[in-house]
Amino acid sequence: METHHHENQIHPGRIPHWRLVCNPGLCTQVVQSHHFEGHGTEDSPYVVGWLDSDPRNPYNWSLPRRALITCCISASSFAASLSSSAYTGAAKEVEQLFNVDTEVVTLGLSLFVLGFVVGPVLFAPLSELYGRQPVFISTYGTLAIFNAGAAGSKNIQTLLVLRFFAGVAGSSPLTNAGAQIADMYGPRLVGLAMSTFIIAPFIGPALGPIIGGYIGQNVGWRWVEGFLALFTGAMWLLGTLFIPETYAPVLLRKRAQTLTKASQPRRIYVRTFAAQKGLRFGSSELMTMLRCS
Repeated sequence: METHHHENQIHPGRIPHWRLVCNPGLCTQVVQSHHFEGHGTEDSPYVVGWLDSDPRNPYNWSLPRRALITCCISASSFAASLSSSAYTGAAKEVEQLFNVDTEVVTLGLSLFVLGFVVGPVLFAPLSELYGRQPVFISTYGTLAIFNAGAAGSKNIQTLLVLRFFAGVAGSSPLTNAGAQIADMYGPRLVGLAMSTFIIAPFIGPALGPIIGGYIGQNVGWRWVEGFLALFTGAMWLLGTLFIPETYAPVLLRKRAQTLTKASQPRRIYVRTFAAQKGLRFGSSELMTMLRCS
């Protein structure tokens, strides 16, 4: 059920979008003045959770804001999946230029898709530890760089290696996009949002050979990779500017860290999940938990 509450003291729309993107640990004045459960000591820290109508809770964002983020997520997934198959549109030219067999050129597609298999093993756990946003920014930027490198390849070996690593990096939005959408929508709307997103990973490979073939026929195979580099670079910039952190445990951890640093005299805050584990906090264990829990 969607958790939209209406209180006069806080309203989700009062935080500018750029602040949500730039400051995952953002604390409003209401949050800073709220008395959380606990005593603020190492043995009994304050337990930080969401407030009613909390503007940093992704469930409380306005529907247009969540729709915008969903569109950005879908576009980034489309660009990643397009990168897998657009390469095949200029495969014949690659075969002739590097004087290799068709099977070798086809490895450029196979290795990219193999990267889709390897990447989720790394990026899914990392997004649970550090959040969706830093994983997207680092991996999607890497995808654009590898696509650009592939455009300048001097031999088939370099092209194949770069295609593989581009696939590894490009798996990140496909791996974490569903989780990002689930972070923002309750049961009433998550199905609709997910069905809108799921079109992107399937339409990309279908359009890839058409787009790649058109570009390759007119300006050459390097511009196929160049187009993919520009397109994924644009999607990286779009996602960096418009997709905020959505994973609640990471947001609450950063909030707890912000409140701990800002407290005078010093008080200890932890996020709800850490407190529910029943942990007791010595100084070293507490600092480790604050960084990584």
